[in-house]
Amino acid sequence: MNKKYLIAIDIGGTKVHYGLFNNKFKILNDSKRPIKSTRNIFKDFTCIVNDLKSFLNKLSIKTTEIRCIGVCVPSVIDSETDTIIWTPNLKNWKNFNVRNFFDKEIGIPAFLSYDGHAAVLGEYSIHYKKEVKNMIFISIGTGIGSGLILDGKLFLGSHNLAGAIGWFINDKNEVIKDKISVLGWLESKVSGKYLTGLVERGFSNDISKGRKILPTEFFELYKYKEENRKIKFIVEEMLDYLGMAISNIATLLDLDLVVIGGGVGSKMGFALDYLKRIVIRNSQPYITKDLKIRLSKTKNASLVGAVINAVEKADYKNCKILR
Repeated sequence: MNKKYLIAIDIGGTKVHYGLFNNKFKILNDSKRPIKSTRNIFKDFTCIVNDLKSFLNKLSIKTTEIRCIGVCVPSVIDSETDTIIWTPNLKNWKNFNVRNFFDKEIGIPAFLSYDGHAAVLGEYSIHYKKEVKNMIFISIGTGIGSGLILDGKLFLGSHNLAGAIGWFINDKNEVIKDKISVLGWLESKVSGKYLTGLVERGFSNDISKGRKILPTEFFELYKYKEENRKIKFIVEEMLDYLGMAISNIATLLDLDLVVIGGGVGSKMGFALDYLKRIVIRNSQPYITKDLKIRLSKTKNASLVGAVINAVEKADYKNCKILR
């Protein structure tokens, strides 16, 4: 049977996003489900496969029509064996071979990518391949991560983790000296998890008449910052830390472009000028005078990148997306 479809699965800290693509990497349909974490990775992936089967059944698509599956995760991975080694935001997600699991459960080859790499690969391939050679995609959702294109190629690093900016530290008073950190410093200051923590601690009661607000609503309320100094302080502190990180990255790597996306990052259009001012004032001036900071243009960048990565791995000789 003609294998005319591709599948992408983007696993985040709070939800799983499924995408159906044709062989030209055009998304045909997608579905989002809350992640049903049982703290048992085998059970969790069994749920993911069952949800995928339901997604395909609703579209009347058979598994024999699927060419391959791309799975992206916010994890330390072994890209050679497609194994999840450790996932900070999902308890007990470690030492799990995704390729073998999908092959056994659904009979379709599945290939793994780090979610930051998938996002930048998707964004670059669709929108910027002819425009820039050096860029970073910063994805802000439950956590914060990124991926890099350097000299027109996806940069993986020695451990397939290049771009793990959640572990940046910008405050000497926060240096940990007596134990190993399990959560990056920047992620504790710039992420959906940080904003959710404020809500859970009752902060939103002070500004919303007792109603708990969503993390992204902080940005909506920022429009009224002159009336609410707490909102002004929280949002601008978050943007200051993000701006510092961008300044350091741009100066170190001499980038053309910074793209911000993700569930939280995609709501930061109001902050682009603010971030650019920080970067201009705190970076190597010749490098950053031409630096562009933009929101993601790709609605499903991680899905696109995950499926491109899968095809690259499944059919390396014939696939020349980045080569």
